[in-house]
Amino acid sequence: MDTATVPAAATDTTPSVETPPVQVPVLGDTITATVIAAFDKVDPIRVRIDRDLRRPYWIEQGDSMQFRFTERIILENQLDDIQLRLDGHPYPTDRRDAEGRIVITREQLQAYLDSLARGVQ
Repeated sequence: MDTATVPAAATDTTPSVETPPVQVPVLGDTITATVIAAFDKVDPIRVRIDRDLRRPYWIEQGDSMQFRFTERIILENQLDDIQLRLDGHPYPTDRRDAEGRIVITREQLQAYLDSLARGVQ
């Protein structure tokens, strides 16, 4: 009785899938903040853009409003009722200062986006 030879393991011919490097978004001159009244109407939310005055805005549930800033945005009031996107990226609304406000500077946002890119790698 002949003994069959077992061939050496076949070489894997499947192309290897390399993960492309994660691109960290680079912020432009102006940053767009989109405030979405996701859980209830926002009546009102107070927003301060850069060095401008703090102003009230009313947003119906399900609607959104965009704000453009260059250095800093401060959001106050009814922050539990919103979702926030900065240049299209979701931003957590539970990051608040001692006064309960969401204060976002250009540097903080870039550090946050950098941390997301590192977390994916």
